[in-house]
Amino acid sequence: MGKTKNLTQIYGYLVCLVSIIVFLTCVTSIINAVIDKTDPLHSTYDSQQLATFEVYKLEQMKSFNTKDPEIKKELPSDAQLRNIYNDIR
Repeated sequence: MGKTKNLTQIYGYLVCLVSIIVFLTCVTSIINAVIDKTDPLHSTYDSQQLATFEVYKLEQMKSFNTKDPEIKKELPSDAQLRNIYNDIR
């Protein structure tokens, strides 16, 4: 009887511990999502930097630089980049 009571308590504590860990993980994800939603220009997870045109241009230049010589990409002019930047923003 005493052994099953101890196992039940251990099981209960483990379930509580796991649920607390999952809760904390979800809370941090929700907080990050809210921060990204309130300030989308500065959110960086899997998105373009749209804070300024210069930052956007540098990011586009980085994406056009490739090590593969067979792939030749031409960077659009500043006017075209500015139009794209304004459309995205």
